[in-house]
Amino acid sequence: MVNCKYMKTIIKKEKDKMTNHNQVKKISFDSIVTPTTVEQFRDNLKKYYLNYLNPETNQTCLNTRDSYYFDKGINIDEISSLDDVYKKTKSGWYGSGKPFELISMCNISEKGLDYIEHSYPNIQTSIEYVMNDSKKTTLVELPPVQNLTPQNLWEQLISTPINFKLIWVKSDNLIYKTFFVKTLGKFSGYSN
Repeated sequence: MVNCKYMKTIIKKEKDKMTNHNQVKKISFDSIVTPTTVEQFRDNLKKYYLNYLNPETNQTCLNTRDSYYFDKGINIDEISSLDDVYKKTKSGWYGSGKPFELISMCNISEKGLDYIEHSYPNIQTSIEYVMNDSKKTTLVELPPVQNLTPQNLWEQLISTPINFKLIWVKSDNLIYKTFFVKTLGKFSGYSN
């Protein structure tokens, strides 16, 4: 005779494994591994910036906007640094002179922004403090895009109990510079 309670436990564990693989998960700033290779840089673009699977080309594309607010999906395999994104969006030195925008998986709360604003002249130190404070900053890691359709990903981000807000961030945003350096390393064009 089969132990039904045991089988239900096994099935639940397997379902949880499958579900968790496709879930957006909350992370700490310290858990982010700064890339040292182009492959790691591309992996971090997929984890920490909104991207989608282009159904026509079956390629993972970084969701960006140029300085005129036109959405540009750029194949992540064609990006070796943020400089490539500037070129492909015709932003910065390669066109408009203005920064491009992307959606990072980093939300800084009003309290966090107030803390940064009132900590002049030690702004860089305060930004690092806010990034490490889970009450002031929410960081999430995206699941592999091939496991989700773009619609499912958006629904998951919006309905997650993490209460994550999707916002466009300019590539030259000094508050997010710390996040860019941590997630993209030397490929961000910034230094510590």
